Amino acid sequence: MNPPKTLILGIGNAIRGDDAIGLLLARELAKDPPPETTVRELETSGFEILDTIAGFSTVIIIDAMRAKKDDSVGEVICAPLDASHPTATLLPSHGFDFSQLIQTWRRAHPERIPADIFFILIKAADVDEFREGLSRPLQMKFAQILDDVRAEIKNLLRLD
Repeated sequence: MNPPKTLILGIGNAIRGDDAIGLLLARELAKDPPPETTVRELETSGFEILDTIAGFSTVIIIDAMRAKKDDSVGEVICAPLDASHPTATLLPSHGFDFSQLIQTWRRAHPERIPADIFFILIKAADVDEFREGLSRPLQMKFAQILDDVRAEIKNLLRLD
């Protein structure tokens, strides 16, 4: 049996409030993963993501995105990694832009970077606060966010 070629990767920081949303969603997804996928969590602030995604053909990265308005907290956005959809919104949360890092590495080492990379971003308010646990608005919406993320993954992987 061949190993799964799709990685679902929840990233974040467990002690930075809402930034943990990617980790928590990955933890829930791992309990009942989509067919033929590997689900992992990664707390990172660096290049470790490049080693983690190497060898997969498709990667779905789940992460927090700073909400510009309080009423958008909990909104789920799906975006492919490509030049027309930069994800600079990840910059404040991690200190650099993952999409730019991956695109640069892809040019240098195309054989190591998956062909299809997607971001599922969850709008969050408190990504810089040093505390464990999600803010009340994200806690209240967590079940719906998880359902929305599952639907996005199903759509991306064309599962019926």
